[in-house]
Amino acid sequence: MTKIVWSEAMSVGVPPLDSDHRIIIDLIGRLDDHGADLSEAINTLIAYTEYHFFREERVMAECGYPELEAHRQEHGTLADDVMALQRRYADGDDSVTAYALQQFLTEWLYHHILLEDMAYKPYAEHCARAHDAAKAFGKFRLEDLHPELVRDAETECA
Repeated sequence: MTKIVWSEAMSVGVPPLDSDHRIIIDLIGRLDDHGADLSEAINTLIAYTEYHFFREERVMAECGYPELEAHRQEHGTLADDVMALQRRYADGDDSVTAYALQQFLTEWLYHHILLEDMAYKPYAEHCARAHDAAKAFGKFRLEDLHPELVRDAETECA
């Protein structure tokens, strides 16, 4: 699969949300690596969806995004899909592979983030309350979930 690289064209105009979206790109890249831990990737995705969707919905509420409820429903569907994927993996379904998860995330990136999320950009980009709401959640930190990944990266860079 071709490596996906973040560009400003992907920005929704709210830096903390852009940072969250980069996590999906990072997960896609990790799944390209041989030896990627699929269980770890799925668990990270579950934590990410809970955190990010709540933050993003708060941002949309603060900027008065008129399609918030429809967007919230799409988040619910995506969260259900992630949980179903996790259940299938836990049940030993061999169709849940790193490649399948990578395909799922790539579709999510292109459809949800680069299409659906761009619809709220004009509302949120210049709305101070939306930016404040996004900042209030702090930062989703992969290293808080998996400190060993940070240690491994630090060792490789030393």
